[in-house]
Amino acid sequence: MVRILKSDWTSIRREVLLEWAAGSDNSPFEKQDLETVKQLIKSPIREIWIGKPVYSFKIYKEGNFYKYPPIIGVDVAGGLSRDFSAITIVDTETTEVLATFKCNFISVIDLAKVIHELVVTRMPNAVVNVERNGIGHGVLSYLISQPNIKSNLYYEIKDRVFEEKFDQY
Repeated sequence: MVRILKSDWTSIRREVLLEWAAGSDNSPFEKQDLETVKQLIKSPIREIWIGKPVYSFKIYKEGNFYKYPPIIGVDVAGGLSRDFSAITIVDTETTEVLATFKCNFISVIDLAKVIHELVVTRMPNAVVNVERNGIGHGVLSYLISQPNIKSNLYYEIKDRVFEEKFDQY
């Protein structure tokens, strides 16, 4: 790969090693690209606190939650080190990000309770899309058991294709 990429270590780090160390000399991105991204970052207009214990949501734009139901996307993580559970709330009219949440120490049950409180108290028309991985299953199980949010959950039931197998003996 070094030969193919002609010893371009920026490309090697980005494309092969999948490294990105912001602000260091070994960043896979050019400094000019990082500066451009930095200029495009928006600061939140305010924060709201949800849950017990309380967790902070950063609000970037106010939305009309009754006319245009927001989409709440949830990435459930294991909560170890740099593995963050994250929630992104998207305006369905403009596709802009309304709010974000990230936490690397929230439990699966607390995350489910935060989502429940967010929908029930602030966004009753929201569509909730939870990543269904091994950890996300716990969040979904909790939310499905709550009657006042079950209809907000987005999910698909897919037909599984089974391969027939025959014993040789």
